[in-house]
Amino acid sequence: MTASRGRRRGHKQRTAAVVVLALMGLSALSGCSSNLTPGVAATINGQAIQQDQVDSVVSAACAYTAATAGSEQAPAPVSLANLRASITAALVQFAVIDRAAAAMGLTVDQAAIAQNASQNSIPSGLSKADTAALKTFFDAVGKSTAQTQLIGAHLADPSITTSSQVKSDQTAQASSYLAKYVTKQDVRVNPAYGRWSGKTVVGGSGSLSDPVSAAAKDSQAAASSSQANASDLPASQVC
Repeated sequence: MTASRGRRRGHKQRTAAVVVLALMGLSALSGCSSNLTPGVAATINGQAIQQDQVDSVVSAACAYTAATAGSEQAPAPVSLANLRASITAALVQFAVIDRAAAAMGLTVDQAAIAQNASQNSIPSGLSKADTAALKTFFDAVGKSTAQTQLIGAHLADPSITTSSQVKSDQTAQASSYLAKYVTKQDVRVNPAYGRWSGKTVVGGSGSLSDPVSAAAKDSQAAASSSQANASDLPASQVC
């Protein structure tokens, strides 16, 4: 879904679920890129995140942006490359946090997940596929948030092993622990779904080759940088 190019540059971007994850402040990841099995966006210790899993959330995020845009002004364009990278980074972090919680023997109940997930509403009018993708993603956000809170509480008091026992916010302590934990994991990412900056997954052009012409380099810069104006990208590279 491509938005109109004639919009004010200063309009605030609304990128649905990717914004939610960017604001969560989850721990940064580190790892190395590698050749992966076709159809795989990334792996965490061999656990695969499929490309269609990322793509379904990207499509839903674009539909969400269009559905929640103001009636008088179209939303600012969003780089699909950056969106893919952000969603991939989020799914990787979900897997890493889940692994950390399991290693500690921690469990979160459905009530905690549902309470966190309910903070993200899904607009009416989206397709069944986009609605399902957003619900699955928001549920994953809710679970990861609950696990992070529980990890922090468990570090402060080892007797706490379930989310129902959490009484205070220990997210900062959990984030410090996870920042070290993720460096011990084997994380690999498909270059078409982003690249490693040394700390996290960042956007890219989606191409596996280096740009040669000045125009190609400018296009890649606009696709890769979250600060670049996505209005400079071709319509096929934005939503």
